[in-house]
Amino acid sequence: MARRRSAVLVMAMVVGARADCMSLGFTAALKCSSCEKLESIVGDAELVSDCASCCTEDVATFPSVRAFIDDMAADFEGLDVKYRNGQKPQLVMIDDDDAREVVPISGWNTDTVVEYLKENLKPSS
Repeated sequence: MARRRSAVLVMAMVVGARADCMSLGFTAALKCSSCEKLESIVGDAELVSDCASCCTEDVATFPSVRAFIDDMAADFEGLDVKYRNGQKPQLVMIDDDDAREVVPISGWNTDTVVEYLKENLKPSS
């Protein structure tokens, strides 16, 4: 596998509910696990999509990824950390042609994230 020139680690952010989410009937306390339950109960794709755009993951659900961000992410040049509402942790690997590969990392421990980045992220030149 070719090494990538850069990567973005995308992680859920914890924010208050946006006004548009409030108008849809969702509160700041909405967790993404509730949207998953909603999908299985109502089956309304548009409602579930709105729910997913307004929910937040409990960041404590991903302590290894949080530890990596807090303690080691700065050591990887070419790695940016971005927070998106309701996003499970993932790496977006970007090659020299701007092609992107999304790698879900929610179940990874800190050592696995470090090893993957060392193997797949180009060292700075």
